[in-house]
Amino acid sequence: PKLIVVSNTITFANPKAPVYPRLAQGKSWNEVSFLLL
Repeated sequence: PKLIVVSNTITFANPKAPVYPRLAQGKSWNEVSFLLL
């Protein structure tokens, strides 16, 4: 759940970003979160 919250926060923080980069960014941040955990 925490990973989803982080991804959603980043997505809403960049509403003007295209869909594909947002998905890629969310994926990269999920990987970062896993490393931090």
